[in-house]
Amino acid sequence: MICRYCETEQRLIKAHVIPAGFFRSIGDSSETLEIHTNKAGARPKRAPVGVYDKSILCRPCDNTFSPWDKHAKDVLLRTSPGHEAIYDGPTVVAWTIKTFDYRRLKLFFMSLLWRASVSTHDFYRRVSIGPFEKELRTMIAASEPGEPTTFAVILARFDAPGYTAMRFCYASFPMGWGTTPGGP
Repeated sequence: MICRYCETEQRLIKAHVIPAGFFRSIGDSSETLEIHTNKAGARPKRAPVGVYDKSILCRPCDNTFSPWDKHAKDVLLRTSPGHEAIYDGPTVVAWTIKTFDYRRLKLFFMSLLWRASVSTHDFYRRVSIGPFEKELRTMIAASEPGEPTTFAVILARFDAPGYTAMRFCYASFPMGWGTTPGGP
């Protein structure tokens, strides 16, 4: 089959759009993660390592994203000295992450958007970047994050007793990777 990234005939793999490491970090060994939808008649589906697509990437191309995926996991899923809580009285209302590599984090989100857009998995059916797909793939291949306003992303973390939810948006496309008991 044709790899959507290098556009050559290759053996394709089970490639994750949202990296499997994100799901492993939120999973609890006593329960299997599930994907839920608001689609009428759809039932939750077991997804122990998240959602993958067997029709988008060959292994070498999938490995291209690994450094960005790892950096994003390190920055977003671990509380470190670079994370500062913002309080309203005794309540944490926001977080600021002061220490991260902008280029790698932006390329992570750009690659995530591209992977979701080219995926044929039903979970990502509403994500499409249409005429921007080639431009985005070219920028990713060149490791070029572009201007801050180009493929800009909004990231939010919501903490509540017993869980943390992460959500990120490109324009009007909300995406996220779930909740984790107790927070990262």
